[in-house]
Amino acid sequence: MNRIDVNYRGIQMIAVSLPDELLQKLDNAVAKTGKKRSYLIRESIQMYLNQIENTH
Repeated sequence: MNRIDVNYRGIQMIAVSLPDELLQKLDNAVAKTGKKRSYLIRESIQMYLNQIENTH
């Protein structure tokens, strides 16, 4: 798998592949909330990781 990492002001950018259905759900959430994709993805990852930390 090829991965592109770019470090910009302490933020590392990564590329991920999403199934069409998940991308559509993300875009629906963007339309409903007015938030950017990157914001929703970061928040979702953070919430998931917090959940893992609290249950394991």
